[in-house]
Amino acid sequence: MKLKIVVLLITCFTLFSCGSIKPGVYKTTCELYHSPALILILNNDGTFQYIRTYVDEKITGKWKRENDILILEADYFKLQEEGKVEPLYKFTESEGNDMYKIKGNKLLVYSSNEGYNSKCHLIRISDDTKKFKDYKLPK
Repeated sequence: MKLKIVVLLITCFTLFSCGSIKPGVYKTTCELYHSPALILILNNDGTFQYIRTYVDEKITGKWKRENDILILEADYFKLQEEGKVEPLYKFTESEGNDMYKIKGNKLLVYSSNEGYNSKCHLIRISDDTKKFKDYKLPK
């Protein structure tokens, strides 16, 4: 009986320690003009919104999870790769889509030189996606 409990506890611990991602609001730990440099909203319907708080433009697209990687797909990123749009709004250095490694409630940023790292990583701050939908830089 004790062995079954130990196995059950180990299984639960393993499952809960794996990275999980759920819809909600995430912000970068790096700030620009005393506001987060980026806010990411993951909606329940599989869409996302990037908000750069210091400019009045938002990038939208679709998100999906593959193992412990969060992938953000947006037409804007494709146009950016082709050199057809500026400014640059991708937050990671992955080719094509933006990609983050899921580590608990953190999203680690992909860098072409260092792989996934915690520099300017994103952290979950809210479940309320509507509250941040029209966020603007405080004046």
